[in-house]
Amino acid sequence: MNQIQSGYVCAGFETLSSTLFRFMRGDSTGEVSRFDDHFTVEDIRKMIPQIISGILHSFGQDYADIKKRHKYVEKEAKVFRLARQEGFLADVDFYVDSGGYQAASGRIEKKSTEQMIELFHQFLVEHHDVYDRAFILDLPPGPDCVIYDNWQEVYDWNYKTYNMAANMPDHVRNKLIYVHHFRTPKQWEIFNKIKNENNLFDKFQYHATGGVVANLQSDMIIPCIAYVLPLVPLLNDCIKFKRKKLNFHVLGGSNFRDIMFYEMFRKHVDEKFEIDLDITYDSSGLFKSLMMGRQLYILDEQSNSVKKTDIRSKRSKKRFYNTQFTTDEYLLNKLDMMSEKFNLKKLGLDSIYNPETGTIYDDFRAYAMLYMLDFYSEMQTVIRQYVDNTYGLYKAGEIGEFNHKNINFTKYLNSGKMTKKQTVKTSSLAKSLDILSSLDEEYCKYIVDTFMAKDEVIKLSKKEDLMTC
Repeated sequence: MNQIQSGYVCAGFETLSSTLFRFMRGDSTGEVSRFDDHFTVEDIRKMIPQIISGILHSFGQDYADIKKRHKYVEKEAKVFRLARQEGFLADVDFYVDSGGYQAASGRIEKKSTEQMIELFHQFLVEHHDVYDRAFILDLPPGPDCVIYDNWQEVYDWNYKTYNMAANMPDHVRNKLIYVHHFRTPKQWEIFNKIKNENNLFDKFQYHATGGVVANLQSDMIIPCIAYVLPLVPLLNDCIKFKRKKLNFHVLGGSNFRDIMFYEMFRKHVDEKFEIDLDITYDSSGLFKSLMMGRQLYILDEQSNSVKKTDIRSKRSKKRFYNTQFTTDEYLLNKLDMMSEKFNLKKLGLDSIYNPETGTIYDDFRAYAMLYMLDFYSEMQTVIRQYVDNTYGLYKAGEIGEFNHKNINFTKYLNSGKMTKKQTVKTSSLAKSLDILSSLDEEYCKYIVDTFMAKDEVIKLSKKEDLMTC
């Protein structure tokens, strides 16, 4: 079974590319770059595919604010062309998100959404050469959604866009990612109906689920890991259509605990059904935590735990936990180790912050972004090894010891801390594996109906809405 080093798909890749170029060329204020052949474009081009699975850009992210929409398709295509031409990211898979989130979150009204549907599918066909994967245009309802008046419209719109995707030319359709929603009873009903009516599963090579990271009331009370629920019907379809591999992307859900769950599911599905479950996931929060939150993940050897480290200027000269180093010294040493790993030139800095401006050096920012991506790949390797060594406890029925080890491991992944949600969700892992063993869709529906009804979009549930589809 093939194993990728990391299933991470980097959203907001423009930030990474622009930061690397800013270091090489100097910033727009005229500050002279201290770049001294630290790396070549080819160095980074070779590095990136080793540590992430892809990069992601949303077709709809600017749609609500754009005025000249007749030029929007070409504008979006240029984003990908430029990224290829710049070279840093040329050899990694390019993912396109549709813009369904913008509609679901209420940023786009009904008429504009209708236009976006046409433009997105135009983009898919006319510019199929600029992307490697593209999510179909899914339009689940959100609490602030303004494009729907009832559940019949939810069905009608998604039936339309899903079948538009299914009827694309083969060279386009074979790049598309089918998104299966499940988060409320009505969504479970509608999206399973759409999938099953025309055997849509078998028309696509890639599948996904959404709504995992939404702040929903049911998260703490459902008796399993949420994304097991959409996995069950997809695995049943895998078996039905004699597929030996399921490419499954989770939109969001990228913390280290989630990655442990993914690896455990991958192991279990291979053991139980001999199906290669390849799980990828995305997040736009990784660089935000550095740029805005001034935080960086490190593996702290002293406490033997993964820590989210405060790198604000007031901390930079203070002692780093129980070590003999300052925060500056400790983190710069981590970046030096990353440099050696990928044959990049060491930064040679003695401080993270420029004393003249009080801002982070461009040198550090560029290397820190590369470090963060590499850290995810290293952690997924650690997690995969842990799962390989621990899964046997579940297989042997030693559930108590299995739970105990998993809780301790998630504590290790979370700065040595244990939260109530972390304990609850980790303790439900064995039950989640049981659900994957049975592949009982009726039981999954029972969980959704029983525990997730409170997350339903109530305003769509009118008495006159009989859902006649």
